[in-house]
Parts: sequence; structure tokens; C-alpha cells
Amino acid sequence: MFQIFDYYAGSRIIILVAFLECATVAWLYGINRFYDNMEMMLGRRIDPYMKISWTFTSPIFCLVRKCIKTGFEYE
Repeated sequence: MFQIFDYYAGSRIIILVAFLECATVAWLYGINRFYDNMEMMLGRRIDPYMKISWTFTSPIFCLVRKCIKTGFEYE
């Protein structure tokens, strides 16, 4: 019973929430504003790679992961 719940409840929605969170921060709130907020909170400038990761890499990875996961769930 718990395996069925874990399989259907967690895997799909977590990837969707992660994608929406990355997209919201990067495109709606603004990656430059978020980057400046992170600098203010940490007290130092973070690596510019994180900007690229939040904007492109993470959302693309989440979408690819969701597509692959959905493609193999044809049982």
C-alpha cells in the first residue's frame, strides 16, 4: 500500500513543483533581482554559473525528467 502511494503521489508532483519554482524565480520574479537578493543575504557574490543553472539548466532537467518518467509509465 505504501509503495503504491509513494510511486504515484511523490514522483510526479515533486518534479512539477521543482520546475514551476525554477521558472517562477527565473522568469517571473527575475533572475537578476533574485541574484541580488542572494548577494544581500549571503554577504558575498555567488558564482554566475548559478544564474545559468536557475534560468535554464534546472527547468530543462526537470522537464526532461518528467517526460522520461511519463514515457515509461505506460503499464
